[in-house]
Amino acid sequence: ARGWSHDKEIDESHGECAVDFKPDAFWDLMYENNQESTHASAAEWVRAVLAPAILTKCTRSIPDIPQPGIQYRDPTTLLLQPFALPLWTGLVVSWLGSSRDRIDAVVTPEALGYVFAGAVASALKTPLVLVRKQGKLEGDTNRVDYCGSNMYQLKPHMSSDRCSFEMVAGAVVPGQKVLIVDDCLARGATVSAMLDLVQQQGGVVSKVAILMELPDLSGRPKTKDVDVFSAMQFPGA
Repeated sequence: ARGWSHDKEIDESHGECAVDFKPDAFWDLMYENNQESTHASAAEWVRAVLAPAILTKCTRSIPDIPQPGIQYRDPTTLLLQPFALPLWTGLVVSWLGSSRDRIDAVVTPEALGYVFAGAVASALKTPLVLVRKQGKLEGDTNRVDYCGSNMYQLKPHMSSDRCSFEMVAGAVVPGQKVLIVDDCLARGATVSAMLDLVQQQGGVVSKVAILMELPDLSGRPKTKDVDVFSAMQFPGA
């Protein structure tokens, strides 16, 4: 059966997501000072340790894609688990805290960003603004050129090409506080393009929420007034 299982033999034979990948100490809510956790600290432990560990275990890693020595992290396997989207959404909402009431719109690029941003926008009850590649939107748009995603740049025959993103004109109202959501943050080209598009329409990006981040590539926005959250972090490129 597909889904979450605590049975080690089933996990190993069927490739499901096992919960025995951490020592027993991982599962109790105890800290280095040997004091039992409070409700608040337990909630923080779930947000910072347990939930990311579960999501990470459900993310497939494929070796030597798109180049030898590189591990491709495939977030689509998360969607095979019914709990994954609610877990991801809960992490983002918890991270936003009281500032969730000051988010006026969620902006996200195609394609996987749509899935994870849609769940967040629904929870926040805010508009969802979809950014598309050039030529896929009709009518007036704002446009920004960018150098492509990390995967795009790592493919030799595409590394010198440039791409464009477009957003429907007027999708963001001037002065609106915007949350950018995407599935992956690597070199930061996509997020930078989203920031540009939102600013073109007079919006203000205050938060960025990312499903998985490759921190070794230092792709976070350089502006100090943008807070960034990533549910999972993976080493390397």
